[in-house]
Amino acid sequence: MSFIKTLLDFLFPQACLICKKRNNSVFCLDCQSKIKKNNLCQICGKFVLLEIFCSKCKKNFFCAKAYSLGIYEGVLKKAVCLLKYKKKINLADSLKELISNYLKENKINFNAETIIPVPLFYKKMKQRGFNQASIVAKALGKFLNLEVREDILHKIKDTPPQNKLKRKERLNNVKLSFKVNILNNLPGKVILVDDVITTGATLRECARTLKEKGVDRIYFYTLARSVYSRN
Repeated sequence: MSFIKTLLDFLFPQACLICKKRNNSVFCLDCQSKIKKNNLCQICGKFVLLEIFCSKCKKNFFCAKAYSLGIYEGVLKKAVCLLKYKKKINLADSLKELISNYLKENKINFNAETIIPVPLFYKKMKQRGFNQASIVAKALGKFLNLEVREDILHKIKDTPPQNKLKRKERLNNVKLSFKVNILNNLPGKVILVDDVITTGATLRECARTLKEKGVDRIYFYTLARSVYSRN
């Protein structure tokens, strides 16, 4: 048995973090193929071809276009939770591959100058040790060859977790929670990146804050989107 295990370790030094099978990947292709998509607007539920907002809802969220890799359930939810709560940073390379394949397959182009991850409050950042949105942003940045700027947008309020709140509470919870830290040479076109979007309250407040300071065009990109009750 030990010989077989040693041989497997040599042939397949890594096992998929999702299905646990040895296949030289921490997020195997079989698991990646199980990521579910959704063609409904995240806010109003209207049919959309590729984006996560319809044209009307995009205006209310200050964004030009918004995309997400898949639904926050099953294998994608497990991957996000492993990254976010179990600190499985080695998922980053698989995320880069997933993101790049998604953008290439769907012929998505961002006319942007830089990428901004949704920031964490400094106490949460110290507690967690990393910002999961930054990991997603860097994976996106490698593919697009764009700089990730973590110095532009700061979170200035320590707010309760959004997943504990109802829709209206989420909107009020993040209001005036962000501040633009760079007033000179602010990029005009940016991609705002987060790990998961549910009601969009956090991304909306970040975008509103950036728009207020002169950013002209804002795209949203998230790794996953929740199927959220609109009642």
